[in-house]
Amino acid sequence: LPRSGKEGLPSDANIQAGNARIFEKLALQHGMNSDLANRFLKVLWPYPVCQKDSDVDCTQFPLPVTARDEDGGLTGKYLDNSSATFIPLRGSGVTDYHCSWMILHTLSFNGPPVLTSEEQTAFGEMVMYL
Repeated sequence: LPRSGKEGLPSDANIQAGNARIFEKLALQHGMNSDLANRFLKVLWPYPVCQKDSDVDCTQFPLPVTARDEDGGLTGKYLDNSSATFIPLRGSGVTDYHCSWMILHTLSFNGPPVLTSEEQTAFGEMVMYL
């Protein structure tokens, strides 16, 4: 098959609608960047953040990271193999969108009215991350 210009990345641009072609399925090329996501979320988090493990009534960072399959789909588990119960058993395709929207909404509506330069940088990083 013709390649997209980068070795190992197939392109389907040459396949007309209604035709079938065989492709070699590759694992997702980009891994998760949970360290970056946790970094900017911690800066922007509008709720109390735990300073030590014994703290209560606060959010403990780093936040747990959901596991993904080779296509980038959510598996229903966290990286530590515990169950991510918020992910529906069927139709989880929109979960990423809804989670991103809820996080952005929560941060923008519950955060301070004026952002510090560190918060502005973190918001910019978050938008680029998404």
